[in-house]
Amino acid sequence: MHRRTKHASLSNRSDDIRWSFDLGYHPVGQSTGRPAFLGFVARSRSNPASVLTGYQEWVDLWHSIRSRLAMQSKPAFNRWADSPTACA
Repeated sequence: MHRRTKHASLSNRSDDIRWSFDLGYHPVGQSTGRPAFLGFVARSRSNPASVLTGYQEWVDLWHSIRSRLAMQSKPAFNRWADSPTACA
């Protein structure tokens, strides 16, 4: 799915933002446009030791990110930036 592919969901009827979980592939070192979230390596021929392979590793990473985000103000994203290097 491309960042300009139209997609939608039901209306958010709450007073807060709605979180979603999106996975996207990027070359290692390329910015995702969402610095509040840590990336992980899904596969690597050149450095297989860098690959996150365990479910529990991923769960621990996600919990640490959630805890860190809960202690700070809402992060800003470039979700709708027109730059071709921006991730959406």
